[in-house]
Order: sequence, then structure tokens, then C-alpha cells
Amino acid sequence: RYICKMGTGEDISHLPKLMDQKIEKRARWHSTASFILAAVGSAVGLGNVWRFPYLVSKNGGAPFLVPYIICLVLIGMPILLMELGLGQMFQGGDIEAFGRMNSRLRGLGLASVFGSFVIVTYYMVVLAYAGMYFVASFMSPIPYALPDAGNITIGDITSGNFFYSEVLRLGDFNNPTYLMNGAMVLSLAIIWVMVYLSIFNGVQTAGWVVYVTVPLPVILIIVLLVRVAILPGADGGVKEYIGKWNGTKLQESTIWVEATGQVFFTLSVCMGVMTAYSSHNTVKHQVGRDEKIISLSDMAIALLGGFTVYCMLGYLAAEAGTDAVYDISSMTLAFVAYPAGISVLTGSHVWGVIFFLCLILLGVDSAFSMVEAVTTVITDSWISKRYKLGKPMVSLFLCLFGFACSLMYTMDVGLYLLDVIDHYINNWGMIFLGFMECVCLGWMYKFETQTKKVGFKSVMIYNICFFWALLLGIVVGLLLSEYDDDVTSGQAGGYGVLAGLIVYFVGLFVSYCVIDQRAAKHLGGGGRLWAIIGWHGPDRLRKMINCTDNPNWKPMHFESEMQTIYKPHLVSMSFGFLIKYFIPTVLWVLFFTTFKSNVQTGYGGYPWSYQTVGILIFAFMACLVLFVAIFPRCMIDPRESGTDSFSGQLSWLLTPGVAGSDKVLVDSGVYGEDDVVIMNETATGL
Repeated sequence: RYICKMGTGEDISHLPKLMDQKIEKRARWHSTASFILAAVGSAVGLGNVWRFPYLVSKNGGAPFLVPYIICLVLIGMPILLMELGLGQMFQGGDIEAFGRMNSRLRGLGLASVFGSFVIVTYYMVVLAYAGMYFVASFMSPIPYALPDAGNITIGDITSGNFFYSEVLRLGDFNNPTYLMNGAMVLSLAIIWVMVYLSIFNGVQTAGWVVYVTVPLPVILIIVLLVRVAILPGADGGVKEYIGKWNGTKLQESTIWVEATGQVFFTLSVCMGVMTAYSSHNTVKHQVGRDEKIISLSDMAIALLGGFTVYCMLGYLAAEAGTDAVYDISSMTLAFVAYPAGISVLTGSHVWGVIFFLCLILLGVDSAFSMVEAVTTVITDSWISKRYKLGKPMVSLFLCLFGFACSLMYTMDVGLYLLDVIDHYINNWGMIFLGFMECVCLGWMYKFETQTKKVGFKSVMIYNICFFWALLLGIVVGLLLSEYDDDVTSGQAGGYGVLAGLIVYFVGLFVSYCVIDQRAAKHLGGGGRLWAIIGWHGPDRLRKMINCTDNPNWKPMHFESEMQTIYKPHLVSMSFGFLIKYFIPTVLWVLFFTTFKSNVQTGYGGYPWSYQTVGILIFAFMACLVLFVAIFPRCMIDPRESGTDSFSGQLSWLLTPGVAGSDKVLVDSGVYGEDDVVIMNETATGL
């Protein structure tokens, strides 16, 4: 181990040379541009083409953009910045990043990459659909063409015979045959090969691939937009998309819930992707700038894709003589309605090839980013180091295993399984992980800093009372809205907030009264209050990010904080409040609201035999977090037990507690006065 005392203002150049050499051995992006392109490619996916435009139209057009932008700024961008910063600071994927905060938090990283792997197994099947359409676009006649191009009806547009009968071969979920579609299996295999070739050597190959796979689909979207914008009725589609304004929509809770969900899922957060990608940056990289580029690029491409889709829908609505076309959503939009419109254009083969190539390229970036998230945590682990597993070998194994798991979605009930699993892993699993990530950084990281200032008892009382207040407020609000017919949902929410605030302020008062006077003797009233309620973990991360611009930057320092106002690449103090208080509260309310709805009525009308699959996946993710928190040694090389017997190593792994070498929390040395940085010789980063 190497010990280095870092004084105020000292930057990363003062780290021990041997440690620097170990960090330099980590694979790096070829350039800043390759990292940004890869991150944008991960964020921008198929949902930008069909989910975002549908939500805009469904929620009244332009009014949806108001909550969307607000939620993007207050929820999506802070979580994205948190993951980018953690990956860069700790120079590792999700497991290492959270594990270096505290070894008991490695389960959170494990759950996130497990969720990411589950998502990529069915995401690849959707790309296989696009692959089958891509091949079909070369055939004559086009298999997905409308039966009568001169007499378009809403029934013809929505029938989707090719999609349901040839691509999915969809069966009855109450009477399945479990037969696989051979053509889909072949398409799926080709897509998995594409993903492997893109990331077989990690960022060394992905860094070059993204120069093609990210800008090309944007160019293709623009080409498609130019073509469909001149179709008759396209202006009606644009009006349906964002040309309407109904301010009363903003008073509905649904629009805010759906805007939050869209922002949360569109940026590829809580999947281990952004942490893995940023871990291949140097510790001096400016992620504060990149986070804004990634977020705004994702929103811009989503808006652009929406115009492309709704110009086509406007044309179909004009031809069919009905606005029912605008009710089409999700995959039906991309694989039924849009192909129907393409099939009646002059040069339909060319436009079909362009559209489905665009879908494949949009999706493949997101797909290989999720695989890369998993390979990063494996190659960072002791297993990879012990058995000398390189990126190509790990990537090959994951792609083969992923392909095998994806096969179940090629059955006649594959679409039902896909829909159910996607719902539960996103609406339950990812929201749960987002909540836990914010709790880890905002409430658990640098917990010892608080206790040194005001005492353990004071901090624990405050923390416990906050979460009890949050839980009580949610429960009161949900129960009143459910069982009291005289109370509106808005009033129920108000009563819940009131109940929560009472518990919170009582807890804050008690925690202030029991402050350890000896520990806090050098603090005034404001300093003591800040030691209890402050966001010390996020401020640590903020300092690492902001010190890349100015090594002397310090949190809660007037001149330093003023710089965050006029330098957009710096992170302001609002980041800490959002991570510690605002985002966990919003996500927990969203989680319990969805949980209540699904428990009462189920999801999508599917039998509980199907829904159980999705619920079990979420339960397994939650168990991973809990199990590793109780038995953190299970994530450590069993040779540290000091015994060679299998039974002895197993007993050691399942004993609560941490190993000696794992007690070392590897931290960045740029934070402030009297920080002591202990570098573990086996660590891969700061």
C-alpha cells in the first residue's frame, strides 16, 4: 500500500508514480470524441424513435415538453453525472465504484449489471425484428406492403400481418406451443455477432465503431425526414406531434409520471453502462461538460425522430381519412404503421432499407454498451485477474450466453415475455436501483465524515427519521387515495407530505439536541446543522469533477461556488441536494405508485404465470443487493481466507464482515485538507 497526504489544492499529479502506472494500464478511449459518441449512442436507442414521440402526442403535444425538460434537468442529468463521475473517480465499473465506497455496496453494482444483461437479451430480439424487415425490404414485392396502395384504410395500416404472422408468429399466451421462429433465430445470431465484433476488445474496438454507428443513423433520420416532410398530410402529423397546446394537461399527474419515466429510461442510467464507459477516461477528464452534451444530444435526436415518425403518420391519417392512426404506439409504430407508409412510397425498397438500417444502428450502440458494462465489471474482478481472462474471451462468453438466453423470446409467446419482463425490470428494477444509487452517494458515502463532526447518534437519528418520514408520507398518501372516497388524489398527496414533514422536523430537532458536544466543539450552529443535513458524499464527487478545471476548487467556498454559475461544465451545489433529497423522494414515490397499481390489477392483462417471471427477476436484483450487504466477502478472492480447503474458503466467504485488504477505501486525493489517501496495491484505480 502507498500512503499519500494530500494538502489543499494539490491535484492528481502528486499521486504515487507506481499507482499512476497501474492506472495507465487501463484501456482508454482513443479520444474525447469517441467517448462522447459511445455515450450518446448508448443513450439514444429505439425508444427515441417510437416511445418518446408517442408520449408527446398522447400527453397533448407541446405541454409534454415542459415536464420532460424539467425532469431531464432535475432527475436524468444528475443521475447521469453521478454515474459518469463515479466511474471516472474510482476507475472501475459499477461493482468496483460502489464497492470502493463501502464493500457492502458491491451488490448494488452487481444488481445493475444483472439488470443490464437481462435487458440486452430481449433488446437484441427487437433488433432481430428490424433485421428481418431489413432483409424483407430487398424482396419484391415487399412482404409488409399494404394490400391496396390506392385505397388505404385504418384496418390495413394496423393489421400488421407480416409482423404478427411472419416475424413473431404470435400465438395465444393461454395456449402456447413454445415453437421458435427459425428466421428470427438466424437474424438474432447475426445481431449478436455484430455486437461481439463491436466490443470484443472493449473500448479499443468500440471507440472506432461508434464513429460509424452513431452519426450514420442521425444522417439517415434526416434523410427520411426530408422525404416524409413533403408528403401530403405531413403538416397534420407535425401539428399532432407538438402543434397543440393544452395547459390543463400540466395539472394531471400522469404527464409528470410519464415524463419522469421517459427521462429516467432514455439516458441508459442505472445499468452500469455510463459507469463502465467513464471508467476508461483519465481522472482529469471533464465529465461535467460531457454529461450536458450527452443529455441534450439524446433529447435532440428524440425530437428529430418524432418529426420523422409523425410526418409519416400525418400522411397515413390523411390517406385513411381518420385520426385513429395517431393512437398507434410502441413497437406497432415502428414495425406496423411506419412500414405500411414506406410501402406506398416511390422507391419503397430504398426507404425500407434506410429506415430499418437506421433502427439497427440506433439499437446496436445501446446493445453493445450494455454488454460492455458487464464485461467491464468481470474484467475488473478478482476472477478475471486470477484466471487471466481478457476482454475478448469475456465478451465472447457473454455474447454466447446472451444469445442462448435470447432464444426464449423467439418463441410464439416471446413478445408477451418481452413485454412483461421489460415492464417489471424498468418500472420496478431500474427505479429501485436509481433510488439505491442516490442513497449510497448521498447518505452512505462519507458517513464517517458526518459522525466525526457531530457524533454517530445524531447522524443516525436524522437519517432514520428522514426515511421513516418518506415512507410514512407515501403510505398515507396511497392509503387515503385508495380507501377514502371523499379525498382527492391531490389532497391525499398533501396529507402524506404533511405527515412526512412532521416526522422529519421532529427527527431533525432530536438529532440536533443529541449532538456530541466534544466532537462538535469547533463548530457553530450553522456548521453543526450542515454536518447533519449536508450532502458530503456528493460534494466529494463534485470536487473531483470540478478540480479538473481548477485544482484549488473547494465545495461550499464562495468564490468556488460562484464559478459554477458562469462555467457550465462545473457542477453546482444543487447537485448534492438533488442526489440526496429530491431524486430519491421522486423515485420512491414513483416506485410505490407503480407497485400498488401492478399488485392490484397486474400488468397488461397477462396471466400471473407470465407476470411472476418479471417479478422474480426484480426480486433477484433486490436479493443481490441484500445478500452482498450481509456477506460482502462473497465478492472477494477466497484465497484471502488464508486456507486452501474448499469448505474453509466457503465458510469464510459466507461469514459477515470484510477482509483486511477490502477495508481500504480507495479515494481520490483532491478533496481537501488532511485527506489521507490509502492506495491498495491491488486496486485498479483511485
